[in-house]
Amino acid sequence: MERHVEQPDNYETWLAQCGLQKSQFHDLFRKMTDLPPKAYVNRIKMQRAAAALLESNRSVTHIAETLGYSTIHHFTRHFTAYYGISPTQYRKSH
Repeated sequence: MERHVEQPDNYETWLAQCGLQKSQFHDLFRKMTDLPPKAYVNRIKMQRAAAALLESNRSVTHIAETLGYSTIHHFTRHFTAYYGISPTQYRKSH
């Protein structure tokens, strides 16, 4: 998951790799990480987005595309929900 965070969430691939049923995978994953799989992937994406905003001059649009978001609006909504401020505000304030 961490190596391929930019790829769309694909439960079927994860399940095939683990050989588990969806409910088993979800339960074990949550026990190990305290998060459901989608929230875990979102956390990784948000951490990478924050680092990219601070460590590069890449545009917010480019960062969003790199992380697999189809639109800047979708990325901005997720980022703002996670950090409480927009990506542009985050970059300016840190």
